[in-house]
Amino acid sequence: MRLKIRKGIPLIDQHDKNCMYGGKFGGNFIPETLKKPIDDLTKLFTKLRKDKKFLKERDHYFKSYVGAPTPFIKLENLTDRLGGAQIYAKVVSEANGGAHKIYNATVHCLIARRAGLRQIVGDTRRRICRQNAFNGS
Repeated sequence: MRLKIRKGIPLIDQHDKNCMYGGKFGGNFIPETLKKPIDDLTKLFTKLRKDKKFLKERDHYFKSYVGAPTPFIKLENLTDRLGGAQIYAKVVSEANGGAHKIYNATVHCLIARRAGLRQIVGDTRRRICRQNAFNGS
């Protein structure tokens, strides 16, 4: 069964009542000990993603620390190859830190701070680091 994309609904909201994607065989499994923290995080995220003050703070950090907005470049050869469709790519490598991960880490820290948490754990694939949320240490 394929997920049907519905118009007018953000992609992040296109799941069933159990937050499962992909129908009968889709979804995720989490250990019972993580169920409450993940439910709490889901509720907080649902609230914050529409909170204008939170979004303004996020945009401030993106602009002041990440270096957003990063530019778009037109992919001329691909545009020509596809017969005129205007194809662009976002150059996130120009963000401070050089990748898309800085956007994710910034939002994680802001959510942790709103939740009253003092520490976050970030997985960078090479190592796992523990940092104080927006404390720089």
